[in-house]
Amino acid sequence: MTKYQRIAIVFLILLWSAAALALLFHNPAANPQNDTQMIPYALQFLRSLSTGDIGGAFFAMRKYPLLPVMVLAAFDTVTIGILFVTGQVSSIAQLTSVAVLQPTPFVLTARLFVLLSAIVSIVLAMKTVKRLWPAVPSVSVVPLLLSSALFFVFATSVRPHIPSIAMTLLTLIASIQLAKRKGWRREFLAFGAASLAFATLQNGVFAFIFPVVAWLSEDNRFQWKQLIRPRLPFLLVLGFLAASLAGYVYLWGALFGYGGQFGMGLGSTDLDYHPWQGHGFRSLGVLLLGSEPLLLIAAIFGVIHIFYQRKNSHPMVWSMLAYVGAYVLFFGLNDVSPQRYFLAILPLLAILGAPALFRYRSLFWAAILLGCFVSGRFLSLGLIPDTYQQAEAFLKKQTTGVIASQIPPYFLGIAPTRAGIVTPRTEKERFLLSLPDDIPDARPLLPMDEWQKASVVVVYPWNVPQELLQWSLCQSIVSVPVTDSVLLWGETDWALWVLLRAKALGPSIDVYCKEPSMEKPETGNQKPGRT
Repeated sequence: MTKYQRIAIVFLILLWSAAALALLFHNPAANPQNDTQMIPYALQFLRSLSTGDIGGAFFAMRKYPLLPVMVLAAFDTVTIGILFVTGQVSSIAQLTSVAVLQPTPFVLTARLFVLLSAIVSIVLAMKTVKRLWPAVPSVSVVPLLLSSALFFVFATSVRPHIPSIAMTLLTLIASIQLAKRKGWRREFLAFGAASLAFATLQNGVFAFIFPVVAWLSEDNRFQWKQLIRPRLPFLLVLGFLAASLAGYVYLWGALFGYGGQFGMGLGSTDLDYHPWQGHGFRSLGVLLLGSEPLLLIAAIFGVIHIFYQRKNSHPMVWSMLAYVGAYVLFFGLNDVSPQRYFLAILPLLAILGAPALFRYRSLFWAAILLGCFVSGRFLSLGLIPDTYQQAEAFLKKQTTGVIASQIPPYFLGIAPTRAGIVTPRTEKERFLLSLPDDIPDARPLLPMDEWQKASVVVVYPWNVPQELLQWSLCQSIVSVPVTDSVLLWGETDWALWVLLRAKALGPSIDVYCKEPSMEKPETGNQKPGRT
């Protein structure tokens, strides 16, 4: 690798780091992201431990496994200590108020946990390349991984997908060591790492492929007779048992008087519904062609070279191909497989493509340019207000009265008035009802099916009710006319094209205001009741 190539990699790493920091600190107050349950789960876990409710801490049903929740809870413990030491809170009551109404410290903590997992994943990918192909510089995998738009988007997304990738790569490295030399210690390390991957997220179960392949390999050959040895099923059963205790302890809740739930998704993914329709292949195709084309090309070249040099290939290279094949087949056949479900295979594709990037200089510079484009665009977009922030500023400064919104109000930083909370459904609503007065900037909120009674209606431009077009369009916030989150901690179809055109992170938003002549006279002074 030449001096200029190393300089280019260093520049890309610095640019990617700057962009990651921009997204780390971007709009933490509202945190407009779906599926952020890890944050309240971690705080609820700490609260249950503090009150002595061990059953509530361990056996409560959760969307995500318990292991990442416990790790995030450990991070939150440090954050809580800093809040007390710096005098920002002085009591549990104040801490509760911060956690519910001003959760910025805990949002930043969760994002930092995921970002550190992303950095660990990059380092582990480099170590994997070094052990599989000693002649290939380990940094060859970096441009490919940093050119991935989806990997960047989820590097600060409060979900356990990136931590699961880190555990999967750790399993791969431990399995490479196991393939090199057998022994009880290395077996427990490899199968134990796979258990951690499974305990971090459900798709981590595929990580068991690595230690199984390592178990079967000896002297760079597969010894199929190893399958009949009793130690293999013993290690697999032990690994699954450890994962169930570390990540899915709520499955055992029925034994202790708590509700348990079983299913393919273990109570927390769409895999329990409409499986085996094959629609996931479309999601994968859109991801690879619209977001990761260079990663796909490099991986194809790498796989071709592996088959060409198959007699000299490390046995664990075949384990990666087995992992990708099994993973793609399973989630591709599923009916509901968003692009994030395929995030786990991207680092493996980067590892497989690293030798090709080293051999073909044009491919290397293409990866550098694409990585700089992805990081540069995210850096520039992350430093300006997203569309939710722009809508929030307009609603608070330029409008009054009742709001109806297709967008979750907390994405817009809008809290409901106490009188408008009919039946509290969230912890925040219950906390607001416990206060003596409304918090500043609270607004009366209505569900979208009652938008005719509102003074202001917030909608997506592609989903405007026909009758609403008679109102005045008082603000139009344009990003890209697509029907998703537009790269704001969520997957986006044809991400590179959207990233090129985006004016801001977040979807386009329209705000309609009722003209004074359209207001109906009041017939009474009734206020919404509470139950």
